Formats: sequence, structure tokens, C-alpha cells
Amino acid sequence: MRLTLLVMIAALISGVAYAQGFAPNIVGNWQGTLLQGKGLRLVLQVAKVDTGDGQGRDLSSSFLSIDTR
Repeated sequence: MRLTLLVMIAALISGVAYAQGFAPNIVGNWQGTLLQGKGLRLVLQVAKVDTGDGQGRDLSSSFLSIDTR
């Protein structure tokens, strides 16, 4: 299960990086569920990062698990 989770996280991060050039409105909170066992709910937070050039083209992302403490 841990390997599956890591593969899913890597796929989502690479997808965000790829989509950065094609989807300027990807910024926000994205929620999904990994259907493993009881299911693990995750939130991907994507935000624009100020690079100092005033254009904010870089993205930052982080994962939150809703079901774990």
C-alpha cells in the first residue's frame, strides 16, 4: 500500500508540473480518494509562488491526508 501511495503521489506531482504550461487555473485544492482498503482521502494544494519577477509562474504543491492524524 505504501508503494502504491508513493507512486500515486509521484504521478500527481508530475501531472501538476506538466499541466503548469497548459492549465493556468490549476491553483487551488484538489481532493481525491485512493481506493485501497477503506480508502484514503487526500487533498492536493497547489499555489502560485512569487519568483520575484512579478509574474508568479512557478507552482508549489503539498499533500494533506484528511483521514490520518
